[in-house]
Amino acid sequence: MIEIDRQLLLWLNAIAGDIPILDHAARLVASDYLMLAVLSSAAFGLWFAGRDALERIRFQRATLIAGASIGLSNAAVWVASLLFERMRPYEDLDGMVNLLFYRSTDPSFPSNPVAVAFAGATAVWLGSRRLGIALACISVTYALARVYVGANYPGDVVGGALIGCLVTGCAHLLFVFGRPITEGALRLMRGVAGA
Repeated sequence: MIEIDRQLLLWLNAIAGDIPILDHAARLVASDYLMLAVLSSAAFGLWFAGRDALERIRFQRATLIAGASIGLSNAAVWVASLLFERMRPYEDLDGMVNLLFYRSTDPSFPSNPVAVAFAGATAVWLGSRRLGIALACISVTYALARVYVGANYPGDVVGGALIGCLVTGCAHLLFVFGRPITEGALRLMRGVAGA
């Protein structure tokens, strides 16, 4: 399985450095901050959106779940990286990877930024299918860009995506079973935000 992961990385990373416009686009998409800005903007917009009170409440629940999921996915990635410490592709395959990104110091598996992206996209999908699907497509593009620039193996981004989705499912269940607490938090946040 590890050999398949390496071959997929080398195949996706093979043209990195050859097409400047694609390289610049991949660097931009793979950056740690663009996806965070997209998720934050989507969650902020979703909080205040809604044609009626019921839809607005559904969107606000999804926003609250997104925040919890992002935090929980970071914790889950931290635990997973302690259990499965994996070198970055540019360290493991020294000289074979066209690195178009900065050298990260944390383990490669699972990909934390991808886990956060998929956690946010999945949580938003719980409130708004259309926006959630759009964020999922952006998250897939983000994950592919992370492999293209040599920052992660394909297995790293798949692992991160699975963690993000699973953690969001757990956060949703916690929200449902802890409804009195979560609804109270939601009312408090609505009062502070004026929505």
